This record gives sequence, C-alpha cells and structure tokens, in this order.
Amino acid sequence: MKMFPPNTNVFIGCGRLTADAELHTTKGGTKLARFTLAVNKRYKDSKSGEYKEKPSFIPMVIWNGLSERILPRLKKGTAAEVQGEVNSRNYETKDGQKRTALEVTVNHIQVLSFDDTHAAQAAEAGHSDVPTEEVVHDQAAV
Repeated sequence: MKMFPPNTNVFIGCGRLTADAELHTTKGGTKLARFTLAVNKRYKDSKSGEYKEKPSFIPMVIWNGLSERILPRLKKGTAAEVQGEVNSRNYETKDGQKRTALEVTVNHIQVLSFDDTHAAQAAEAGHSDVPTEEVVHDQAAV
C-alpha cells in the first residue's frame, strides 16, 4: 500500500455511478461534470455474524477537458476507480441558507465496466472509438 505523508489530501475509491454524469458550465465558461459514486464498506454484523455492505454516496466533480472526454462513459451503474482530492465548497440555497458541501475533485478515473447499451449511446453521440476500458488523467494534475 502506498504511504502518504501527514496532511496529504488523497481520495482513492472504487464504486458505481448512481446516475448519469451531468455536464455543467460555470458563469466563466469552464466545463465540469458532476456525478455521485456509490462505494460499499463490507462489514461483519456482530449479532448475526453475516457479512453486510453499507453504501456511502460520494459527490464527484471533474473539471475542464477531462469532463467532456469522459462524459459519454459515465452512465448510471458504470463501475469506476476514481482518484482525486477532497474539497469543500460553500454555497447558498434558494431560500438564502448558507451550506458547505464536501466533494472529490477527480484527477484520474478508470472506467471498469461499459456495456453494449452504453457503447451504442456513445456511438450515437459521435464517440464510436470509445474503448471498453479507459484511463483518463487530468493533465493539470499530472
């Protein structure tokens, strides 16, 4: 296992998308994709002795060119390995309440599954050359 120095902000997770990723554009014109990754923690129930899984739902954001390149692959149920860093952001709700959200800023994603339905959708969108496995890096993070 790779060891990181203290105070290192690193997220590495493997899970499935809970819905299709959505492409957004900031007021400044920057593209970003948002999706939620469901990751499971496996544990042994102390009462029954059975193994169970507890899901965690982690918001993800991908910035700039990486977001547009990988978007056709990020469909509901797709398995992916994600690496990035955890960031917080402040925002205000429609009724004026101030909130803070934690999310992972993705700098590496590897799509682990891609079925025939998704391949057909990608081809319709003009991405017929999309491979069955893809590793995409954010060049700014490399």
